Amino acid sequence: MIVDLDHFKRINDTFGYTGGARESDLTGAIGIAERAREQVESLSTTYHGKRVCLTASVGVASVSSASVGDEVTPLYLLNRAHRALYEAKSAGRNTVWAWMPASPGRPGHRSWAR
Repeated sequence: MIVDLDHFKRINDTFGYTGGARESDLTGAIGIAERAREQVESLSTTYHGKRVCLTASVGVASVSSASVGDEVTPLYLLNRAHRALYEAKSAGRNTVWAWMPASPGRPGHRSWAR
């Protein structure tokens, strides 16, 4: 699982770098990721009188989502989670995407709605 705070560069650019801090089962991982995303979304703070809201994009991959014959290593899972994170950000941010192996009629990524 990879989590990225959306538009955090903009927060750092606006408030400076002192304004912010930098389950093996796929279904369970998605549930955990979604709860974490919701918790981040519910956070806000005030910095120098301005409200700062946070959202997060999450990419998930698991051993159960690997293609048959793939050598599943930590790097393999990290790369797949990173691809899912990129898709989540491209789709508009503040969402959880899980990597799914490509198959006929199904793209290599699948979105789980909130």
